[in-house]
Amino acid sequence: MKRLALAVVLGSCLPGVGLSQAPDTSGLGPRMPLETVVARTLAYSPGVASAQGAVRDAAALRRVTLGAYLPSVALNSSAGWTDQSLASAGLTSLAQPSTVNAYGAGIAAAVDVFTGGRRGAQRSQADAISQAADAGLVQQRYATILLARRGYFEVLRAHELVRVAEESIAQAELGLGYARDRLAAGTATRADVLLAQLAASTARRQWLAARDTLGMTTAALGRLVGADGPVDGDALTALEPVPLALSDSGVLALAPAAAPAVVNAQALASAGAAATTGRTTGASPERCGRGGSSRSAPRSRCSTGSCARRPSRRPRSPPR
Repeated sequence: MKRLALAVVLGSCLPGVGLSQAPDTSGLGPRMPLETVVARTLAYSPGVASAQGAVRDAAALRRVTLGAYLPSVALNSSAGWTDQSLASAGLTSLAQPSTVNAYGAGIAAAVDVFTGGRRGAQRSQADAISQAADAGLVQQRYATILLARRGYFEVLRAHELVRVAEESIAQAELGLGYARDRLAAGTATRADVLLAQLAASTARRQWLAARDTLGMTTAALGRLVGADGPVDGDALTALEPVPLALSDSGVLALAPAAAPAVVNAQALASAGAAATTGRTTGASPERCGRGGSSRSAPRSRCSTGSCARRPSRRPRSPPR
């Protein structure tokens, strides 16, 4: 009896909620419909962003493997400048300074004629990686949509839990009033009143737990949609189940062959086999065709007077 009275006293300290009291939804954030929740979750999901980056990387890898079939071209150029003193025979005067400039340019091209199948294996590997990335993106999108829908319906469920808790408080308070009336009429004991008070305090504690659940679910939904605070879900007008496009047997027959996870795994296996083939063919001899041309044009220029003669030998270019 002492424990019962203590529980009743502790429960009476909790805030009371009645049917006339409107639920406080000011701290739950803005309301969003289901379509908006799904769209914002896809836009702010790190998993979707990572999958899209993998698709772009795979597309870049495919372009790199296609570029391996193109010839490589290299351009080179050189320039030199020297200052020489040319002395005239039989003259005691200082030699006239002369400068010599040299210019050169060249172009070289190379193309792999035979690589033993290495480029084909690398291209097959890039195609398989691209297919795996596409399947991974589809899988991640559906997983994100499922996560957004689950978070949205968790908020609606928390609202229903709060409503049920409020109705339980109303029923408990009504039963407490009846117990007090029966005690006053002499048809109930003090223990009946204490039991009714205990039921009312238990209903209030359940209401507080439901409110905590509602706060956590709205905060989790706000994190999914990329908001700075909690986000509430707009109630649906109808919650009728939508029939599936395929039957159970059709889903079981199609999933092992066309599921994104299966396609991803198969593509990764193909990429691994192509990588092994590329490493194996890398040991075979390769043939490369090269070609190029270069041209240099030395020039001589005297700083004073006229040039007596061209230099008999081509000056060396200064070190680079």
